[in-house]
Amino acid sequence: MLQITPALEAARAEAREADLATLDMSRPERFVNSTHWPFFDRMRAEDPVHYCPDSEFGPYWSITKWTDIMKVETNHRVFSSQPTIFIGNPPDDFQPQSFITSDEPRHSKWRKPVMPGVGPHRLEDIEALIRSHAIEILDGLPRNEDFNWVEHVSIELTTRMLATLFDFPFEERHLLPYWSDVITATPLAGAAKMEEEERRDIMRDFVGRFSQMFMERQA
Repeated sequence: MLQITPALEAARAEAREADLATLDMSRPERFVNSTHWPFFDRMRAEDPVHYCPDSEFGPYWSITKWTDIMKVETNHRVFSSQPTIFIGNPPDDFQPQSFITSDEPRHSKWRKPVMPGVGPHRLEDIEALIRSHAIEILDGLPRNEDFNWVEHVSIELTTRMLATLFDFPFEERHLLPYWSDVITATPLAGAAKMEEEERRDIMRDFVGRFSQMFMERQA
C-alpha cells in the first residue's frame, strides 16, 4: 500500500495543477521521494501518449498505458531502442553497444547466447545457492533498529546473484551496481560531482574488464 506522506499530498496538488503541455517526468527527485505517482495517474487519464518538449535531456515521449507500451515494445520497425533506452542520447563520439539497446535482428542474435545463463534450468541448478544467500543476508540484518533495506538486502542479494550468473569475482561484486549507477546516472541523479570524461573513463574500465574476462574464457 502506498504510504500517504506530506510530500505525496503536495505532489497530488501539484499534479492536479500541472500544465500537461510542459510536464517533465524526467525529474529524478520525484522518483527519489516517491512523488511521481500522481503525475503518472493524471497522464494515464488525460494524456497517455505524452510529449515533453523540453527537459535536461531534450524532448521525449512518455507512454503510460500498458497496451500502448506493448505496441511500442513489440514494433522495432517503427520504434527503435538505438542508441539507448535511457532518456537522452549519448554523445556521437561515445556510443557503447549492447543487445539491450539494439533492434532486431541484432538484438535476438546477441540475446540468444545469454539466455541459457538465466533460463529456468540454470536457475534450478542454483536454487539452493540463491536460498542460502537470502538466508544469510536476512539472518545478518540489524535487530531492533532502523536500517536501509535497499542497501542491506536489495543491492546485496542482487549483486551476489549477478556475480554468480556472470561468474564475476565474488569479492569484487560491488563493482557491478557501481558501474550500473555510473552508466545510468545524470547530473541530477547520482552524478552531480562527476565530469563526463570521468564517467567515460569508468565506463571504459567496465567494458575493458568484461572484455578481458571474455577473452580469457575464450582461450
